Amino acid sequence: MALAALHFYQAVLSPALGVSCAFAPSCSGFAAAGIAQRGLVAGTWLGADRISRCHGFAILGGYRERADGRFEDPAAGMTAAGGNTPVPSTPMIPAPPAVGADPVGDDSHRFADDLATHHEWAAARTEYLRLAFARPDGSEARIAHRRAAACAYRLDQFTMAAAEAAALHATPPGHDEGAVRMLEAMALLHLARWEEARATLAAIPASDPKVDRAGALDGLAGRGAALRPDSPWLTGGLSAAVPGLGQIVAGYPWDGLSALLLTGASAAVLAEGLRRNRPGLAAGGAVLLAIWYPANIWGGANAARRAHRQARAELLESADARFPPGAD
Repeated sequence: MALAALHFYQAVLSPALGVSCAFAPSCSGFAAAGIAQRGLVAGTWLGADRISRCHGFAILGGYRERADGRFEDPAAGMTAAGGNTPVPSTPMIPAPPAVGADPVGDDSHRFADDLATHHEWAAARTEYLRLAFARPDGSEARIAHRRAAACAYRLDQFTMAAAEAAALHATPPGHDEGAVRMLEAMALLHLARWEEARATLAAIPASDPKVDRAGALDGLAGRGAALRPDSPWLTGGLSAAVPGLGQIVAGYPWDGLSALLLTGASAAVLAEGLRRNRPGLAAGGAVLLAIWYPANIWGGANAARRAHRQARAELLESADARFPPGAD
């Protein structure tokens, strides 16, 4: 019922009212995801926490800004719809070399190369796999398999990309051994398998031209392994003791201020109703407090997770920008 109401709001009321949310996904989408993932009660509190943060000061809240001016704040386990992962300015697959210079550069492979150059990753992957199975022997199949794995990476299929790159180790090594291991390591980074990525990079021979880039990527993997998020129990407990404190400790001071003001205002309404002996006012304050105080606690716990996700996303964006996956 709650999800149906949210879907009705998204489909009918929001367009009619012209509501524009500061975040992506929108507050209604965030609440729907929270209810689907955590249940009605916890999801409602998470939605209330998000609403408390959706205001003009979001620009000061430490969120990553998208190209459309909204701020990314996905619920755990979901991505911001239409997120701002940049399309690389350098194509993942270089332009096909002259015929005869590289077996994958002949006419039968140009279609796949062109698809990849234009970022048609799914179609390019299908073509590379078709070509690899049509020519199973020799370096042609190895290059096609590597490029298919690189397309899987661009489709965010990191487990598949890592597995396919690792499978190439069983084939006779070619001149692209460093590129294969770099691709595998990049996929492992996105899976937060930091130490496996470092071991993969360490296996690149010292004579390989990729060894210097592998050393730089190993540094990023080391930073990823050192990421230690604040405990959600700690930040949630701090917000339970002092509304908004957990958000502030996690690095979101304006979110903490919003939580403090909303919780404090609700408590003030309740106290004023009790002082004046006005049951209606007191009941209203109690209802508001029952919404905003737990939402503040959930927000404090969620702030620790958000800070960790953001630090990890920034590290991975840096890796993707410096080491385009699949580049020869």
